Amino acid sequence: MDHDNAVFERLQTVLPVIELIRKTFQCSSVSLRVLHQVRTPLVKGFVHANQGALRAPDGNTIYCFGSCTKALTAVALGLLVESGHVDWDTRVIEYLPEFTATHSPEAGENAALRTLLSHSTGFAPLLFAMISKNGAIVPRREDVVHLCSKVPFSARLRSGWKYNNWLYALAARSIEIRSADLWQSQIHQILEALGMSRSFTTSSDDENIAHGYKVFNDGRMSEDGLPLLEGGDAIDGSALLDPASPWMKDDFETVRSPSVASVETESSQGLTTDAFLKALQTATQPQFPLAKDPRQPYGLGLFSFNLPTCEIITITNAHAPGIMNSYTIGADSSSMLAVGHTGDLGSFTNAYWTFPETESAIIVMTNASST
Repeated sequence: MDHDNAVFERLQTVLPVIELIRKTFQCSSVSLRVLHQVRTPLVKGFVHANQGALRAPDGNTIYCFGSCTKALTAVALGLLVESGHVDWDTRVIEYLPEFTATHSPEAGENAALRTLLSHSTGFAPLLFAMISKNGAIVPRREDVVHLCSKVPFSARLRSGWKYNNWLYALAARSIEIRSADLWQSQIHQILEALGMSRSFTTSSDDENIAHGYKVFNDGRMSEDGLPLLEGGDAIDGSALLDPASPWMKDDFETVRSPSVASVETESSQGLTTDAFLKALQTATQPQFPLAKDPRQPYGLGLFSFNLPTCEIITITNAHAPGIMNSYTIGADSSSMLAVGHTGDLGSFTNAYWTFPETESAIIVMTNASST
């Protein structure tokens, strides 16, 4: 049996377990894609992404990706750093002087772009504040700086990792000020350069799109509307993503390489592969530890976990500081680096993880929340 077939056979053995997990958590559908050494040995859809049309998810089904897009914002800023428009360590108030941070003058005076994207400002972790039905974002883009100036603080500047979506909204406003272009325009350049033609920053009327559902205890499902993204909207960090993303390959290439060689490739928007890879490499660099273990840090829009670890629970329980579980999946496994992110918006919950040492990646997308 050749290597590709061996990988495929191993993956097939875990599919019944994934289906059991799907049933346990009452997900309307699960879309799974595995990449390994530039190949895609497995693309699998479970049940129905669209219950009305009884349409199963396939390799082209689009899901709302939520905070999994935070690294795109980090790369967009990284490209502006490469072009000399911004600097990671310049204070935010030099780009957005109206940012005052009423409840923490220290952060208002000294928070830099790097501080925002590493979630180390001390902002209270209000994950879904000001998000209404179906993931619709209440504040307008022009409200972001004022809103962030009034957010309460739960820690001193750079004293702890406190996850807050609005930090990325503030970073997106910095992108718009320094580039004289909207956040979504910058993101579209990146998507085009990656060939991600089925990824959007607005809600799409595409026929092959997952619908969101609420699932009740008795198994009944109620369809939710799609999140009203409107070009990323005020909060940024939300998009509809093509699951066939070449982003994953670039992710583990940049982690494996201590330096990125110059590449001549250029998109029609003038974005070079060299500049993109340098920006992505910066995003993967550890910035701030998540909890007690310094080997489990957050970068700029990306988690870097040294597996096995129980601290991975800090992602799903970021809204409840102090929760930790001694149970560790794969506790007896050898050490392995995992770089990626999770995303949750409306009825959509997703994750992607890249494993640079084996040149592997996994993308999991779902479209139902239990109630």
